[in-house]
Amino acid sequence: MSAASEAARPAAPGPVSRRLSGVIGTLVGVLLGYVLLGTTMDLLTGGDGTRGGGADWVGSVERVLYGLLAVLTVGKVLVDRQWRRFRTGADLGLLVLTLCMVLAGLVNDSTAALLGQALYGYLHAVVIFYALRAADPGPTLVRRVLLGLGGLLAVNVVVALAQLVLGEPAYRAVGWADSGWAAQGRAQGLLGDPDQLGQVLGLALLGLLAYAAVSDTLRRGWWPAATVVAVALAATGSAGALAGVVVAALLILLLVRAGARRVLGVCLVLVCCTAALLVVRPEHRSGWQVTANSGLTVVDRAAPPAGPPPAAGSATAEEPDLGRTVGILSRQPLLGFGIGQFGGPVAERDNPQWRDNPKFGTNDFRQNAGRTTTVNSFWLQLAMETGFLGVVAFLLWLLMVVRPLVPRPAGGAPGAGAGGPSALVVWGVAAVALAVVTAFPSPSFAGPVLPALLWAVVGLAWWVRRQSEEARASVFTAETALLPKVRRAEPDTHILSTDEILALARRARRADRRE
Repeated sequence: MSAASEAARPAAPGPVSRRLSGVIGTLVGVLLGYVLLGTTMDLLTGGDGTRGGGADWVGSVERVLYGLLAVLTVGKVLVDRQWRRFRTGADLGLLVLTLCMVLAGLVNDSTAALLGQALYGYLHAVVIFYALRAADPGPTLVRRVLLGLGGLLAVNVVVALAQLVLGEPAYRAVGWADSGWAAQGRAQGLLGDPDQLGQVLGLALLGLLAYAAVSDTLRRGWWPAATVVAVALAATGSAGALAGVVVAALLILLLVRAGARRVLGVCLVLVCCTAALLVVRPEHRSGWQVTANSGLTVVDRAAPPAGPPPAAGSATAEEPDLGRTVGILSRQPLLGFGIGQFGGPVAERDNPQWRDNPKFGTNDFRQNAGRTTTVNSFWLQLAMETGFLGVVAFLLWLLMVVRPLVPRPAGGAPGAGAGGPSALVVWGVAAVALAVVTAFPSPSFAGPVLPALLWAVVGLAWWVRRQSEEARASVFTAETALLPKVRRAEPDTHILSTDEILALARRARRADRRE
């Protein structure tokens, strides 16, 4: 066996490594399922569905699962001695981003505890990305996890369609005492609000589109499944998710350059369903009006009060905060005002009166009759807490995450086999695009549901990419029975060029014709 072949071919994992891979893959599946059921757990334990009013153990279990996953991931890296695998541009980008966030907190007097809580809120789900990169879960385990999550997704789709058709009774049947979202005609399924459901359904729909784009033929149930998910997504009235799906779908077409009819057909179904609901359902139209009036705002993420939506410009209407935010940020544009100090669950727990901070100015964020608890836009919050450096570092990190997955002009697409790029690789790129777009009108990257699912998809995309690269490397460096014969060739051996081979072929054809 040559030294080059040994270097390219990874060592076979031992029994401990294989067990760790299985445990990590299973734990990721359990964690993702728990994230999707978190709101239901909160409702069952006496909460209001905001993951803050129920039993304390609901949130504690999720944190324990993340901690256990982090420990197992570090153990897997140490057992396999694969730390060199984590020296990519994405890893360096995450380190730079973390340093920018810490620096922004330190110069703005954030305590160590506040820094830790804020970093966890921003980056905790990235553990899933690293866990899947370290583990080798195998196709069978990945398929089982995806099928399990698909079952939970199907339940949410059924509940969302029931809420669309039946209205308020369907909300109360699954435990929602507040019918505020029902008054706006926005389906939320079993999740905390319609935007969360829209993001989850958008991610699922992009997975279906990625599969359709790279496949020559589709299974019989693909079109019904894609159509039902698109209708449920339209029922959420989530403008950010709808825009994100359309942008990500166009990106899929640029990456694969195939399956255009399927991808554009599903997008057309989505747009038509949304337009039909706006025309037929007045309450749905009112919900969109409130969303359009809100802009980039600092608002209450809980369900709105029951009854008709407030008129634009009223005392309780959401008012655009982008202009005021830009004016305030101009006072400290480079590093912002410190992580954990501007809105969000962390700032609310640390200082419920965070909006009274004199750094923000007097009464700059007093609105919605005092109901303000958190920030509506992830990019707005990130800019206010980490400044220009933090936003640039975050975007560069995402670029480093996506870059290895994007098709290369000369070498083909990473994760590409004989039939083209893998659906998981394309899905990973599209998922990041969806999250970037939805981060404008929602917490997105720092939300309770989307980050875990997003980094799971991206982690699987990186896993497929690595598997493909190792397979190609083993093909080019593997020993064959022919190579020793070539090495032992006689001195007068002559290797024919392409032109000489074609000339010999032409001579053989002419000889056959003469005979």
